Amino acid sequence: NGIVKIAEYSGRILLGGATDDSTSLLQLNGHMHLADNSEIRLGNDSDLKIYHNGSNSLIQNSGTGAVIHMSDVHSFRNAANTEQLAMFVANGKVELYHNDVLRLETSDSGATVTGNLTADGVKLGDGEFISIGASTDLRLRSNGTHGYVEHTSGSGSLILKGNSLSFRNGADNAQLAKMTDGGSVELYENNVKKFETTVYGATVTGTINADSATINKIHIPDGSSTQSRIAIGNSDDFFIYHDGQTVVANKNSTGPIK
Repeated sequence: NGIVKIAEYSGRILLGGATDDSTSLLQLNGHMHLADNSEIRLGNDSDLKIYHNGSNSLIQNSGTGAVIHMSDVHSFRNAANTEQLAMFVANGKVELYHNDVLRLETSDSGATVTGNLTADGVKLGDGEFISIGASTDLRLRSNGTHGYVEHTSGSGSLILKGNSLSFRNGADNAQLAKMTDGGSVELYENNVKKFETTVYGATVTGTINADSATINKIHIPDGSSTQSRIAIGNSDDFFIYHDGQTVVANKNSTGPIK
């Protein structure tokens, strides 16, 4: 119809009635349509290829360098252009979305996650901490020598909740203390239970050393002159025990009993 579709002008090719811009070797006015698996190849060795394989669209770099995207703002959206997927802003934030809802956003102080975060593990350096609460009331940290669970608020308490609370050594091969809901509190020495509360009071396995004590009742099983006894004095000078039949009071010193 008298319309020039392909023209050559000063060594440049003009397609679809394109107007010469005096610089581009190939100028289009309209769309370029390539069949499946037909590639746009760039580079001396066709290092960069852009094509559609019938199922997926591919940008393929077969060279040794990287595929570099250059823009002050990168926005990734769905095919219908109705949902945001991700956004990258130069000198600013990175945003990641799920179902068009912002879930992760970086900032100059770190990153903010909206929702739940699931991870195989969290690793922090010495002096760094995990803070919980609007005013960072609860903190977990290590100073390189000791581990700390800190309640830093001026009010309130640090509350540990569980039907059974167990405190063990770092190697997890020795019990330190154990507390059971509706049951006993146990204290250990070198992985040997030495103190246990009961419905009547408490049971001590071993010797109680005290400067003074106010006690309503002491229950000691049948014993002998060397065990299950009440001993008084720096050298156990005076002791009392029950041998199963008789209450025995004895002394090791030479002084009188007054």
